[in-house]
Amino acid sequence: MRPSLIIRFASDPTQAAHWFSLNEQGEIQGTGEQGSLQQAAEAARGHGVIGLLPATDLLLTDVRIPGQSRQRVLQALPYALEEQISGDVEEQHFALGPKLADERYAVAVIARSVLERWRDAAAEAGLRLEQLYPDVQSLPLAPEHWSLLLDGERFLLRTAPQAGFGGDRDTLKFFLEGALEEAGEQPPEALDVYHVDALREADELALDLPLRVERIPTDDAHALLAAGLQRQHAIPLLSGAYAPRGQGGGEWARWKLAAGLLLAWALVDTGAALMERWKLQGEYRELTAQVENIYRQAFPESSRVLYPRRQMESRLAALRGGGGESRGLLPMLDAAGPALNRAGEVRLRGLRYQAGALDLELSAAGIEQLDTLQSTLDGLEGLRAETRSAQSEGERIKALLHLESGS
Repeated sequence: MRPSLIIRFASDPTQAAHWFSLNEQGEIQGTGEQGSLQQAAEAARGHGVIGLLPATDLLLTDVRIPGQSRQRVLQALPYALEEQISGDVEEQHFALGPKLADERYAVAVIARSVLERWRDAAAEAGLRLEQLYPDVQSLPLAPEHWSLLLDGERFLLRTAPQAGFGGDRDTLKFFLEGALEEAGEQPPEALDVYHVDALREADELALDLPLRVERIPTDDAHALLAAGLQRQHAIPLLSGAYAPRGQGGGEWARWKLAAGLLLAWALVDTGAALMERWKLQGEYRELTAQVENIYRQAFPESSRVLYPRRQMESRLAALRGGGGESRGLLPMLDAAGPALNRAGEVRLRGLRYQAGALDLELSAAGIEQLDTLQSTLDGLEGLRAETRSAQSEGERIKALLHLESGS
């Protein structure tokens, strides 16, 4: 492997980048530099240039597409991932990574406009990129561990060789808890936390987790990523229409016959590819119908379901308390839960959330327990409680307790 220059790009091409020279063995030479892309181009003379793009600019995910060649997987990706992507799939670039277990493929998705902005900025500066990789895939990763880098006001979290994401440091707790919840019954054995500066109070709160946390100070986050890149485990973003062109015309002459044979095969295979596309479209419609059915079961009062996934996300945001005066269902339950647990002979029989208010259907041994619970809940900050009805039901009392936001 010839000497290379690894550049970690900032969040914008106009901001200073950081770069390091690596020898033939992939070892860092010197302490690294920072500056404009033009200055990086000067340092890149005689080196192959590898770029690391911010993980916040792209999506790393995986998808199951059984029994497919890589070419057909690429054709199927836009349909398979459409529900995970907020924008038009035609405006996205899909970079295919290695095949994983259970017929799943690692995939990187990045907006074409974003990828072209970085590619064009590098070209204008005189940088000839051999390849671009997500920066989070350069973070060191031990088996059965997750790795977290706290870097200034941002963080990177790597949860698998091809999986990870980045974000603002003040959102770390939210995203870390979400990643652990998604891991379900397969959480990591430990979280390795790399940090340059001292951990902040918010960091410590976010790292209060039900697993072992290893704090690893590092002198230079950029050097850590430059030395950690293992290209065989990273997803190359410059692929397909964005693949770097070969240098000179001699290579084309050598591969002309092979290219002709490949073109002939592609023409013969077109019919099969179209059939496969039709099949995938049918499967997509079937899955969409299933999602719509689940949405209607969860929210039976909805009359129109145009975009089930987006509508589901909107409704869940409302349940969490998306803004305004309402606390949302989940915060209300979080506030009322401890009081219900301590209520003894009061049992929750059902609940209904509508228009920012929560009605609890309760069964109690006596009216005293209901009065005590109502007083306790009404005394909580930001919550009003009112007993709407109470009637005898055998030896117990059946009641409806109304909760809403208030002071």
